[in-house]
Amino acid sequence: MQSDQIKILEDWGEILVVFKPVGWLTVPGRGNHESTPVLSHVLGEQLRNGRQKSDKDLFVIHRLDQGTSGVILFARSQAAHRALSLLFESRNVLKTYLCLVKGTPIDQTIKVPIFKLLSKKIKSVVSEKGKKAQTIINTISSHDGISLVQATPLTGRSHQIRVHLAHVGSPLLGDPLYGGPEDYKGIPLPYPLLHASEIAFEWPMGTKRHAIAKPIGNFLEISKGLSNGLFDR
Repeated sequence: MQSDQIKILEDWGEILVVFKPVGWLTVPGRGNHESTPVLSHVLGEQLRNGRQKSDKDLFVIHRLDQGTSGVILFARSQAAHRALSLLFESRNVLKTYLCLVKGTPIDQTIKVPIFKLLSKKIKSVVSEKGKKAQTIINTISSHDGISLVQATPLTGRSHQIRVHLAHVGSPLLGDPLYGGPEDYKGIPLPYPLLHASEIAFEWPMGTKRHAIAKPIGNFLEISKGLSNGLFDR
């Protein structure tokens, strides 16, 4: 994906809602390959070189993992960055994800603590030593041993959705780290099939904001027949 293909889903003045592609980093990370695209860099360059040449600063409000696609927010001012960061900290931002998983998990709120392993920075586990974590999951539909699941995290622990779904016996497709298959019917899955589909919050106070991003690529291909028209809205 080239820089001119980055899709701005919503432009709310000081806040931009952007579609993050699979395989892109939100910000530079230690050890990432030079060829790995970084969304914050490419988006900033696109804004400066495009019609909106007045854009000099771009502030990262939150992050999505490299393998996660979907809605992500950026701020154009320090004031907006501070305001949205506080909303995230106070859990006043509603985030909804779509997941493709093994099996058919029952609708529930998963309430088990998550502990980030000190020896493996990229892995977390369910442990009483961990921090409180809650995720609401609802199975939209199931077919041929897999399910399309909607997940709403009420807390923000590392790999929370992936850990919680694996805990109830339904790891994500493409997530061998937590017991999920690395391919599906011959389709190789280099990343977990996790998509940030919606985000909602109030900013400024009293102004409701809501953005939606439809999945693409492997997620869309494998979920055909499972979405029940969800992606047609």
